[in-house]
Amino acid sequence: MLKTYPRLTPLLLMAAFVLTTPAVGTSVYAQDQGINRPGKEEPAPKVVRIPRPPAPPEPPGPDAAPVARIHPKAFNTQEKAIAVRPEVHVTVCVRRGAVKVNGWDRKEVRVFQAGGNGLEFKVRERDKEKKPSWVEVLGYESSAAPTRRDPCVTGETIEIDVPYGASVAIKGLSSETSVDGIRKAAVEIVGGDIYLNKITDLIDASTKQGGVTVNNSKGRMAVETTTGNIVAFNTESVEAGDYFKAKTRSGSITMQSIGQKEIAASTISGSINYIGTIENYGRYEFTTTNGLLNIVLPEDTCFALVAVYGGRFISDFPVDVITEDKSESAFLLRGKVGECEANLSLKSFSGTIRLRKRGSAESTIVVVP
Repeated sequence: MLKTYPRLTPLLLMAAFVLTTPAVGTSVYAQDQGINRPGKEEPAPKVVRIPRPPAPPEPPGPDAAPVARIHPKAFNTQEKAIAVRPEVHVTVCVRRGAVKVNGWDRKEVRVFQAGGNGLEFKVRERDKEKKPSWVEVLGYESSAAPTRRDPCVTGETIEIDVPYGASVAIKGLSSETSVDGIRKAAVEIVGGDIYLNKITDLIDASTKQGGVTVNNSKGRMAVETTTGNIVAFNTESVEAGDYFKAKTRSGSITMQSIGQKEIAASTISGSINYIGTIENYGRYEFTTTNGLLNIVLPEDTCFALVAVYGGRFISDFPVDVITEDKSESAFLLRGKVGECEANLSLKSFSGTIRLRKRGSAESTIVVVP
């Protein structure tokens, strides 16, 4: 028989309720989390979006060509054109880049630039018909701030197309320059090689560190370099008084088939090689301080000769000696070969002079640095 305790009955019932309700209470609370009770806004759950990885590209078919991927910065190209008169004069300053100038049959100037700073044309003169007769190529755009404008063009490649009758003047710091098929070319750069081809009227080119090459051109020509070689082939005069002048300090000069009647070539520590002719009433001067003079002429050549040499003088031509003097450093010989009004001056203060007939065993030019 159970003995009851009336005072403890409520406590026992309460203890039993506490022990039996935790699981039920927890379940109800969990369900209540997702219910929006009236008058109470629950904060929106934080959503984290995980991007889906891109699908791998499909392999190209057997006939698909590979696509070149170019960095966006390397894809900076510009092209501009302007209508001009056929004999337009174009000037451009190049700070850096490979420059190519080409003549064409259009009456316009077109400039293409890859990887550069910008382009703009500035018309400096117009003819009576208001067509540009002098155009300057600038290395900035109109929208650039005036304080940041640099007139020099910069780019990996700078291509300029001009009319055949145009004259072009280029100044630059570091630039390999090529000019082909125009009337006049004036190039003055600090570092880089210069190539001139099919210039029909005038050439004036100089570089401090680089070589100069002239080919198939006409008119007056003056080329100069400080540390580089000069090579010239197949030149002609356009009018009386046209000349060819070449000068370098530490390089060689090679000339073949030079048609001007006035030729002057000089170097300090290099050789001079000449295969060509001596024209009547022409003047030819070849001077080196520490190098070889190798002169190859036709067999029927005639000229008055002045030779100064510190080494040897070797001639395939019979020279009628007029005077011959000797100083402490060199020999001086004056004479003539045949009878004509041409003058040939050969000076090699510490080297040898070789005067050869064309077709002799040593008539092939070999550039000696």
